[in-house]
Amino acid sequence: MDNFITRWVWIDDRTEEEVKIPTVWAICWQCQGDGMLPYGGGVSYTGSEWAEACDGDPDFAEDYRSGNYDRPCSECRSTGKVREENWESLPERIQTALEEAARIDAEIDAQSAAERRMGC
Repeated sequence: MDNFITRWVWIDDRTEEEVKIPTVWAICWQCQGDGMLPYGGGVSYTGSEWAEACDGDPDFAEDYRSGNYDRPCSECRSTGKVREENWESLPERIQTALEEAARIDAEIDAQSAAERRMGC
């Protein structure tokens, strides 16, 4: 796997630059480094829900507790780790441009979500 992510970044109003952003390994945010996800997404059951799910089947309860129904993490492909961009190693002007692009993207996402809520 490549140790860089290539992105195009607007440095100012007229200059766009291709930037290779170094990556670092990080613990997977989805499975917390385990590589597996619990069956049902790790839902906590109440006593009555657990009794209904088990339906008197002690084998199901034991299999569930042992992780037999867990599934591989799709985010890290069961490795427990993911690559993340390492902005800190970039020059300050590139960091500033990336932060501005992220801010604009967040504003656009928020506006789109508001429009969806209004039925637009």
